[in-house]
Amino acid sequence: MRLSDIPRNLAMPVRDCDFLSLGFIGQRKVAKLSFIDDPSQLPELKNDTHVACVIANEESAESIDPRLGLCISENPPRTFVEIHNWLARESEFYGKSFPSRVDRKAVVHPTAFVASDCVEVGPFCEIGPNAVILERVVLGEGVIVRPGSVIGVDQTLPPRFAAVEPPPTASGWVEIHRYVDVHANCCINKPIFGGRTEIGEFTKLDNLVEIGPNARVGKRCLLVAACALAEDAEIGNDVWIGPNSTVSQGIRVGDGAFITIGAVVVNDVSAGQRVSGNFAIDHDKFIALMRRIR
Repeated sequence: MRLSDIPRNLAMPVRDCDFLSLGFIGQRKVAKLSFIDDPSQLPELKNDTHVACVIANEESAESIDPRLGLCISENPPRTFVEIHNWLARESEFYGKSFPSRVDRKAVVHPTAFVASDCVEVGPFCEIGPNAVILERVVLGEGVIVRPGSVIGVDQTLPPRFAAVEPPPTASGWVEIHRYVDVHANCCINKPIFGGRTEIGEFTKLDNLVEIGPNARVGKRCLLVAACALAEDAEIGNDVWIGPNSTVSQGIRVGDGAFITIGAVVVNDVSAGQRVSGNFAIDHDKFIALMRRIR
């Protein structure tokens, strides 16, 4: 999509460009259209190599890299949402809509809710009592969604969008691969501005787990009770995340890592590493520290 393809009443490009996604500054989305609404965000913009086009006010526009596409707006968040809504409703930028499809070999409890559009439920899936499957969710073969879990909740947006009317249309997806087991009262969020929250095959989510928008979880992971992944977290294969642990926004956790009970992870975790504590550090260092202070 080119910036100049957007209707002129929504955006008038100062410098035209191509973009493949929409996202906030700092999100790992390729060739994205983004925005800033304060000059204090300019350093963060400069460090974000994924930005292709920027919506900015006149105060900030002069300081933006001339290699980036540019659109000037008095209210960048509102213009960003207006462009997004136009793409969602008037184009196939975020993919085609379709009537929901539930495989005849799937079992859906009578009290469960499955949205009528943009849901695909594969063979041998089980959707339990009072489970909710909202729009733009794909469940692979053999996925189990146990009682009270909600798949496809819209992400919570920053306060700067509170006054934007109409609100943005949810256009991201949740994809849950084969034989994932989602236990009771879990919540899996979908991103609003495109993108995909993804759970790899044979992974298990224990009760009360929350997965943030655009987070990605690998294969054969175990996420134990009441742990939470924030937006854009990226979890490798064969990872164990302990009860009440939190993985912060944009953090990467390598294959085979082990995050112990109650850890708060704010730095990337290497493959095979074991971390503990708040804020989480290497487990052996954490134990040594505990011994020193007791």
